[in-house]
Parts: sequence; C-alpha cells; structure tokens
Amino acid sequence: MARPAAEVILSTPTEDGGTLEVMHSHGVWVLAYRGIPCALKERYWAADGEHVKYPRTGYNNRAHCERLAEKLNEQFNTDQFTCLEVVKHIAGRTMIRRLKSE
Repeated sequence: MARPAAEVILSTPTEDGGTLEVMHSHGVWVLAYRGIPCALKERYWAADGEHVKYPRTGYNNRAHCERLAEKLNEQFNTDQFTCLEVVKHIAGRTMIRRLKSE
C-alpha cells in the first residue's frame, strides 16, 4: 500500500523551471546518542587537503532516522544511538519523545 501524499502548504516556481513546495510534516525525528541529540562530522583527505562533511541527523521521516541509528550502532558496536521525536514546540520549549530503534 502506497503512503498517502503529503499536503502542500506553499508552492513557488524556481529559476530553473521547477517548483519548490513546502509540505506538511507529521513529525521531526533527530538522531540521539545516550538520549541526547547529536551531530555527525566526517573527515576525509584528498590530494588538495582535508575536507569535512556534516551529514544530516534530522529527518521528516522516522524510518530514515531509525536506519541511521541502526547503522551507527553496528558501526560503533553499541546500542546507544536512538531516535528522538520532536512532539511539539510551545513558547520556546520543545517536547521530545524517545523512540526505540528496532
């Protein structure tokens, strides 16, 4: 069964003839280590020197965040990477819910 299409909130044409759409999201999930949101930094070296990448750790799709947590748990031989769901943002306070990666 296909996933239902997301609701388009705003839409505008882009310079290259495409369209930029703002979609409604049912939630936001972030990667966490030991229950605290975290970021990733990749360093690699090339002929012209050191380069740094900051891979994304926040997602509008729960499955993508859970797959990243599973991958990192395997890579670091731990079970400390999980996903946190941002539930609501009210008056400067963000409430979160801890999720278990399966």
